[in-house]
Amino acid sequence: MLAPPPRARYTESSMKRVIIFGSGSGSNFEAIVQAIRRERLPIEVLFVFSENPEAFILERARRLGIPSRVIDYKALKNRARYNAHVLQMLQEAEPWDLLVLAGYMKILPKEIVQRYRNKIINIHPSLLPAFPGTHSIQEAFQAGVKVTGVTVHFVDEGVDTGPIIAQEAVPISEADTLESLEAKIHHVEHRLYISVIKRLLFGEQRRPRALLSVSDKRDVIDLARGLTELGWEILSTGGTAKLLQEREVPVTPIESVTGFPEILSGRVKTLHPKIFGGILALRDDAAHQSELIAQAISPIDLVCVNFYPFLEVAQKPDLPEARLIEEIDIGGPSLVRAAAKNFQHVIVLTDPSDYPGVLDELRRGGVSETTRRRLALKALAKVAELDVAIYQTLQRRWSFPPNSLFLAYTQAHELRYGENPHQRAALYQNALAPGLSSHIEVLWGKELSYNNWLDTESALALLSELAPPACVIIKHNTPCGVARGKDLLEAYERALECDPVSAFGGIVALNDVVERKLAEKLNEIFLEIIIAPAFAPDALPVLQQKKDRRLLRYRELRFPTESLRFLSGDLLVQDADRIVLQESGWRVLDDIELSESERRDLIFAFTVCKHVKSNAIVVAKGEATLGIGAGQTNRVGSAKIALAQAGEKARGAVLASDGFFPFPDTVELAAQYGISAIIQPGGSVRDDEVFASARHHKIKMVLTGVRHFRH
Repeated sequence: MLAPPPRARYTESSMKRVIIFGSGSGSNFEAIVQAIRRERLPIEVLFVFSENPEAFILERARRLGIPSRVIDYKALKNRARYNAHVLQMLQEAEPWDLLVLAGYMKILPKEIVQRYRNKIINIHPSLLPAFPGTHSIQEAFQAGVKVTGVTVHFVDEGVDTGPIIAQEAVPISEADTLESLEAKIHHVEHRLYISVIKRLLFGEQRRPRALLSVSDKRDVIDLARGLTELGWEILSTGGTAKLLQEREVPVTPIESVTGFPEILSGRVKTLHPKIFGGILALRDDAAHQSELIAQAISPIDLVCVNFYPFLEVAQKPDLPEARLIEEIDIGGPSLVRAAAKNFQHVIVLTDPSDYPGVLDELRRGGVSETTRRRLALKALAKVAELDVAIYQTLQRRWSFPPNSLFLAYTQAHELRYGENPHQRAALYQNALAPGLSSHIEVLWGKELSYNNWLDTESALALLSELAPPACVIIKHNTPCGVARGKDLLEAYERALECDPVSAFGGIVALNDVVERKLAEKLNEIFLEIIIAPAFAPDALPVLQQKKDRRLLRYRELRFPTESLRFLSGDLLVQDADRIVLQESGWRVLDDIELSESERRDLIFAFTVCKHVKSNAIVVAKGEATLGIGAGQTNRVGSAKIALAQAGEKARGAVLASDGFFPFPDTVELAAQYGISAIIQPGGSVRDDEVFASARHHKIKMVLTGVRHFRH
């Protein structure tokens, strides 16, 4: 981890010897000397040299008490002799540590460059390689560029071609004049040059840098202030930079680093080598570090980014496509992926809840490897979620076949165990579209178990197809009692009557407000879960008397349009069974007239049958189940269970089957119990035999043409 740069402590042996060359006014020279004295740096300026006896830099040297030397280039009238004198002067001054060119207007000969390679530096008023030469500021201004800047580089045999050490961008505003631009550049020069000199002479630790670019601006001010207090430099873009400036947090605009303005209406801001090079460079790779120096790229040590709100925008079905496309984030995920890839050297933050913990670790000395890995994984998950959301949204909008299926889920709860105590389990919520669990609130009792969630979903799926007041009782993921009534109390009593033994320890789902009288009735047996849209205030204390009970409130009942089922690592996908039975779609055998009560009960029984495990048989009367047969390997087996459970009550009741009858045996069994009407899909090769049996026993039969297998 990069700590704030410590205050330098120097000894006598730390003293460095510097020579300064200049041909003009010498403002950079004076800024260097003032910084040396102000910061009490152990730097001795041996002398100032100029080839021009009239140069004002010599007057500045006199005022500052710095020795000066002159070799009059014009008087010598010979470049070779001049170069030889300069080389001799430098040799006689050895040992020295750094030769600083501050407006020196002559090209150093190769003999000097080669002898003192990487010990001679120059400063240039542009972002090299743009605008080299002597009129850089004027050329940049006249060219109409939005950004120019300052470059410090090592001197080689060319003109302004040596390896770059550092650069800083200077934006050109519409209000700038040539004079104001020159003033801004000189200001940067005076600060940047001494910073580079200190780094080269003393190897001083650079300030760590953080890039902050967030759509969700929660707590970003606290993060930025915390980093600033620790000595970090903050880089930022667009709205985030503006917010930081308004809150008086020191911030460097990203264009000052890249030397390039935001373009294409903000579509391109951070996609630049000076940003991604700073993030991706390996700090322990010498070749990478050399490249950073050569390209004047400073490392970036923390990336705090969250993405455009695509997930929220995608929920608006009427949103124009062009508006949706603009919410596809490019730079944000790229920054996050790069930072996560280089997690050993770069901290990546995508969640405001992680800001305080990272600041605490930084204050204690550094972010641990474990934290870096955790943050990197979270960041990569955010990128993956976004990519899945974009793909799914556009695939649905454009109606292309879903040749690829991607899932994105986030762990919401670690459950105590799975179906059995030896199985680990957790609840994951859909990261892109909230599912059932996000619409359920636990009002009382401990958290739901794995089996509780399965039973709750089954109960609510069936309840969602019944008009209130209705009650569904579930045990082991199977309905054991379902009914409607004139009120919720009657619905519960009638549902319980179907199978009171199985209902013990089960789940009761209700689709209206639970009043006190019903609460007292519910307390008569042990029920593990009671779920309803609302509970009367005086009902809750009654229900809370059972400490092992869970009370749940659901806000809405929405179920997905697709059904997913894992197949030993593979996945089966189908449309959800959302067909609602319509009388207009069924056929009554021989067009026999049905009574209103028979119609109502047939629809009710077939609706319940849809939620019972195949083979499924439901016997019902008065919109209440009398017997339910589920999960048998043959249909007549399920019918025996359901009819035996109904007993004498089956006389005059209806029977529903989720699939066709392969043989007349179920019809014959139903006749023995006095069933008056049967509803089933039809479509068996023995339909004629089945129909003949129904006619013989005077049982009315409805054919839906739709089956509801539930494996």
